[in-house]
Amino acid sequence: MSVYFVKDKGWRYDFKKNKTRYSSKLFETREQAILAEADKRKELIKETIKENTGDQSIPDSTNSHIQAPSQIIQYQKPILPDMDFKTMASIRLDYLEDYNGLGQDGEHYNDNRLAIKKWLKTDWGKKKCVEITTEDVYKYLKNRKDNVSPNAANKHLILIRALFNLGIKKKLLIFNPAAEIEPFPENTKKKKKYVPPQEDLDKVINAALEESEEDHDYLWVHRETFGRTSEINRMEWDDVDLDARIVTLYTRKKRGGSLTPRDIEMTAELYRILMKRYQTRNREISWVFWHHYWSRKQEEFIIGPFGYRNRMMEKFCKKAGVKHFGFYGFRRAGASIMANDNAPISAIQEILGHESRETTEIYIRSLKGVRHKAMRLYERGRQK
Repeated sequence: MSVYFVKDKGWRYDFKKNKTRYSSKLFETREQAILAEADKRKELIKETIKENTGDQSIPDSTNSHIQAPSQIIQYQKPILPDMDFKTMASIRLDYLEDYNGLGQDGEHYNDNRLAIKKWLKTDWGKKKCVEITTEDVYKYLKNRKDNVSPNAANKHLILIRALFNLGIKKKLLIFNPAAEIEPFPENTKKKKKYVPPQEDLDKVINAALEESEEDHDYLWVHRETFGRTSEINRMEWDDVDLDARIVTLYTRKKRGGSLTPRDIEMTAELYRILMKRYQTRNREISWVFWHHYWSRKQEEFIIGPFGYRNRMMEKFCKKAGVKHFGFYGFRRAGASIMANDNAPISAIQEILGHESRETTEIYIRSLKGVRHKAMRLYERGRQK
């Protein structure tokens, strides 16, 4: 499918079918042009089917049973829509970007974006959606099961199904090759969560400072608030009360739900960093952390909050010479310190922003050192 942007004008489609060229008027958005092309192709499909069937009705006579077979023989199977997979993947990302205003901040959007990158590296990137068979999908998933894990394969199965279901919902596709594939049995053995030591956190933050003060501050705010990356990215100056030394973070407890706030008391280091940034801020920009970037949707450079910065930690961990950990490492390290210092579960739950106490208990139990300390306390008590 050929959809392209005409500078300073808009989007249009331009394709050939049966040696005939079809071109559209200009549209404001890429998705409008894609959908318009899909409509045009469906119109051509209907015309082809009409030509092949002859548009003749069976005569209403006593001899109709004699004439019917010849007319049935003339019927040909309808031609399937020829939406290419690469364009369908782009429509899926556009849909997720608009969904409930989450934009590119959401973890679900990022999961889909990374998965689509992997799919396009296969021959799917050169195929029409109708050419991707159930066998193709199964082979891809089995390869992921064998080389990564059954859990990872099942996650991709869910994402592939969702992509094709969206195409069916928008009437761009008529078949989902992943619909009948059963999930693989998962490995229920839990991996021990890696908790980076405090000295490694220091090394990574210092490595970030060598590159930019902005990145240094960004990591410190993660460390001192125990916040999720999406919460830090959407943080605005209205959420920062320097007088009361309180930061308000917002998260979605459920997909599609409203943002829920929680207050975090500032440490001395967090107060110092936020005060410095506040005094040097751009008064016309509301976000604490922002960047100037090219918007694929708006087709222009805009100013906005960061999305998921998944390669940032990989780069700085490598530079610092420490074992790789992600942004969640800051949450785990903080929770581990609080648990080892006997902080109440309810307080840890509130700081981490968990909806239920059970989630916090599972989280704490998975952290290195908590069980160890409990057993050492038991051992000392038994020896008395």
